[in-house]
Amino acid sequence: MSKKKELIIGISAFVIIAGGIGTAFATGRLYVGIKQPNEQILKQQIICNQTIVNKFNTMKSSDKFNDTAKAIASVKDEVIKRAGYENDPTCMYIKLYSEVMELKKDEAKKTYLKLEELIGKGQFINSNLQGMVDMPSLKSVINSNETEKAHLYGEG
Repeated sequence: MSKKKELIIGISAFVIIAGGIGTAFATGRLYVGIKQPNEQILKQQIICNQTIVNKFNTMKSSDKFNDTAKAIASVKDEVIKRAGYENDPTCMYIKLYSEVMELKKDEAKKTYLKLEELIGKGQFINSNLQGMVDMPSLKSVINSNETEKAHLYGEG
């Protein structure tokens, strides 16, 4: 084989390998970094994208408490139709928020536990959600009465 062919084959192989490595980094299949021995690398699956977040924010801005509850419930209904929503903390937060607004205490407790589990695994809720309530406050609302719930969401 001539030197020219070897050079072309070598450059082609380099480009293909570099492209494959670049693609692996971009998709999260390859990770280079420093981690503790007990840490795991997670790739969070995003089901509730920015479109859902924007819809939630718009619905949440309703002036009346009951209108807001119905509007948020409509977003929740859209969320729970999506495959894999249980593994996205943003989806679970929207579901939990709706259940609290609708006074569905038992469902809210189950959703809270699932959300807490996801956050414990290092996943996060989309920070673009307006007026997010922290986990301890959510827990106290779930274990409280309607007056406290209304106060938390700006009606009390």
